[in-house]
Amino acid sequence: MVIGGGIIPQRDKRTLERQGIKGKFGPGTTLDQIIEFIQSQVRPRDL
Repeated sequence: MVIGGGIIPQRDKRTLERQGIKGKFGPGTTLDQIIEFIQSQVRPRDL
């Protein structure tokens, strides 16, 4: 999974999605929000 952060212009967000960027986090995003997003996207592996 690829995620990105920072100031992402609105016009670039769809392009990033088409390129496979799953998470786009702008200024002010908390670490808890990022962690929650990642946990919601990752499937547990059978060990």
